This record gives sequence, structure tokens and C-alpha cells, in this order.
Amino acid sequence: MLPYNSELQFAIPIELLQNILQELPQCQLFSICSLSRAFHKEVLRALYRHVNLVGTGTIDQVLSFAGHMIRRPDLAQLILAISLPAEIGCEYIEVDEALVDHMTEQLSCALKHMGNLSAVYIDDIYNPRIKAIYGYLSGDYFLGHAFRLQKFRFSSRISMGNLVTLRFLSEQSQIQDLETSTNFDVVIMDRQDNPTVDILPLISVASIWYDERVLFNLIASRPLRRLKLSMPGPRHNTHNNDLDAIHALAPASATLTHLYYNQLCLLGGVDEAAHVVTLEVIAQGLPNLKFLRYADIIDLHVSICTLYGYTFVSHDPVRKWDLKPWKWNAFPRALSAFKHLETFAIEVRDRYSVPARPFDLARGLVERCMASCSTLRYIAITGKPQMCDMHSNAIQEHISFKRVPGRGSKTEICSREALEESAWRDT
Repeated sequence: MLPYNSELQFAIPIELLQNILQELPQCQLFSICSLSRAFHKEVLRALYRHVNLVGTGTIDQVLSFAGHMIRRPDLAQLILAISLPAEIGCEYIEVDEALVDHMTEQLSCALKHMGNLSAVYIDDIYNPRIKAIYGYLSGDYFLGHAFRLQKFRFSSRISMGNLVTLRFLSEQSQIQDLETSTNFDVVIMDRQDNPTVDILPLISVASIWYDERVLFNLIASRPLRRLKLSMPGPRHNTHNNDLDAIHALAPASATLTHLYYNQLCLLGGVDEAAHVVTLEVIAQGLPNLKFLRYADIIDLHVSICTLYGYTFVSHDPVRKWDLKPWKWNAFPRALSAFKHLETFAIEVRDRYSVPARPFDLARGLVERCMASCSTLRYIAITGKPQMCDMHSNAIQEHISFKRVPGRGSKTEICSREALEESAWRDT
């Protein structure tokens, strides 16, 4: 779908170009034609390799694209990946439901022409001009198609529990990379007898929620390589949950090397002993980990502690104990149970921050971690305000350390750039 610009000006006037071409022999003209066709073909391949409709996410945009694919199925065959908005946007206060219905019909028809589609990404739209949004996605859109997906990622915060059914997962048996979001579980309505035995046999990379037990149990039974596991927060989580989750991952114990362990901690943390138990459970159940991101569970809501240039001060009279994470000793000692760990990322939450001294306390904890785990090479610490929404785009403070070669557990600051959210998948 190349844009047409009637005001496009050539660097060479068209009349001069015509005169030049008239003077060339036919063999050279033939070569130019071949080159031009090849160039145009490669431009189209690059243009349609990944179509992103999330950028604006408007009804008009999606409707225009779907109609063009229906008229040009040859171009639809070039699409290898598509990003769709989880909800459709409208620049007017009221959404024309008839127009939305027409758009969804067109989109469903367009998907039928995308025989080479291998990746679908669904995410939230970010467009300040949008006045209204409308839920439109249905699992039916992805059923009965010729394409075979290798990646299916649903990153939206909205609830889309009806989007993926066992029939969809059975049809898309080539999926290797699956990501889900909150309140997203497999809908059991297609099979009753041993429904998951032949589902997702090739899955190796997954981002899932422990709360969605059908999908979790299905994924956990596969030989995963990389996993982001989101656990419920301390008020809803127990040590038994940690044990059950890691034990369920036994089929992946030999293959899993990258784990993003994400435990929601929006209203307070737990003490050091609980973290030690969790680390021990992970180390025993998943002995081949090289990458561990331990996220959202260390609470800096304490009397006084310092994180790379900021002091966090608690004024909460309800808090009866004085956590000082940067002075912990048992926590870093627990890392000795990891025999292959190379990268350890810690995410913390704070409520109060004021300018203070530099990185002394953070470095001390990091060096104790390095001393306990001889294979560690890199430790990253990321902080986010405790009361932020989990999907907030609030700026995160970050610092990372690397081991200094030949100096034991000594470290040096290597970056203040945040560790990418997708590092568990991409590094």
C-alpha cells in the first residue's frame, strides 16, 4: 500500500529522463527494467513484512488497510507479521457501531488472504486524538485460516479472556512464542477429554500469569527455554504457590535458562527471609538458569535506605519492622544455590525519594551477591514508585554493575540505561 503523492518531484525532469532513455540501447533498457522490477518487489516486501496498525488504531485506518488487502490479495501474501490494536479508536465522542461491525468483517476477510502470516501482536493504542474506544476483537477472527503462527503476543491490559480458545491453540500448533496479559486464560469450550495433550507442542518462549491456571499448566508441561511468570502479590500469594509453580515447571528444568519472575507488590513487600525461600525454590527447581529477573517484590518503604543517588524515607506508622534491603546478607547468600547464573536483575519499589549521596549501599549489596555466586557477571537494579500502576510509563531509575575481571567480587558501574523489558526474551 504505497502512498501516492501527486506532487512528487523527480530530481531529474521527466522530459530529460525520457531523452536519456531514448538514447540507450535495448539491452541496457532491458537491464534497467529488470532492476526496476526487482527493486520494486523488494520495497514491497520490506513495506509489508510487518504491518503495524497499533500506532493510531483508528477505525478508518484499519478499515482502509483491510479493504486494500481484500482487493490486493497478492500484497496480503507478503505480510509476515501484523500488530493489531486491542481496542479500536474513534476521533469522535460516539462510536458508529455499524461502522465497527463493517470493519471487523473486512478485517476477518483480509486475514484469510494472509497465508504467510507467522506473527500476531496485540497491544494498546496510544493516540491523544482518540475520543472513544471500542472493543472489537474476537477469537473467531483467528480461526480457520491457512496461516500458521509462530508468535502470538497479547500485551494489552484489557481483559480478553475469550480471545484464545483451545481450538485456536490446536489449529496454531506451530506457535513457539506466546505472551498473554492480565485476565487472559484459555476458554475450555472445545474439548472435554484430555484437552491439552496435543496443544502447543513446540512452545519454547512464554509470558504467562500463574492465576490463569489452565494456560499455565499447559505451558508449564512443555520444555521451555525462556519464561516470564507473573505471580499474584503477597496478599494473595503463599509459599505454596511458589513451590507449586516451580514444581509444575519440572518438564522445563533442564531447558529453561531465562526466567523473569514477576510478583505483584503494589501495597507493600515481604521480609528478607521470604525472599530467601523464594530464591532457594527457584534455584532448586530450575538449576540451569543463566538469567533471572526478580521483579516488583523488594519494597523500599523503609526508614532510610539509599538506591543509586536517592534516599527513600518511610513515614508509615503502620510498618512495624525496619527493612533495609541494601544491608541484607541472607538474600545475597541465597544466590550461592545458582550454579550457572550470569545475569541477575532486581526490581524494587519506593514511595519517597529525595536527592542524597551516591551508590554506596547499592554497591555493597551487589558485591555480596557477586561474592556468593561466582558465575554472576552482571547485576541490574531498577526502581519504580511503589504506588505506580503496573502499566505506568513512569520513568524508572536504573543502574547496573558488572564484575571487574581479576578482582573477585569487586564491581564497577557499567550503565544507567534501563534493562530492556524484553531482555529475558532477547538477550
